[in-house]
Amino acid sequence: MGAFQSWSGTGAHGAKLVADKRLEQHFFTRSDNYVLARKGVVAQTVSSFGLHGDYQQPSDDLAHIHFTHLTAVIVL
Repeated sequence: MGAFQSWSGTGAHGAKLVADKRLEQHFFTRSDNYVLARKGVVAQTVSSFGLHGDYQQPSDDLAHIHFTHLTAVIVL
């Protein structure tokens, strides 16, 4: 749980942080943050795992962004 200690207050705001349950999908190593992390730059990845069929495909466009959810996460 050590990695999540600095985030411990997020639960009170409706965000529950958990370890990646899909390690076989290499979510972090596929992220833009991975290159930064390999260079020693702190590069957290937080996701709601609300992935859709077009995720990271050419068809993954602005229409797939859930702006209400995104705003709620930013405000959190």
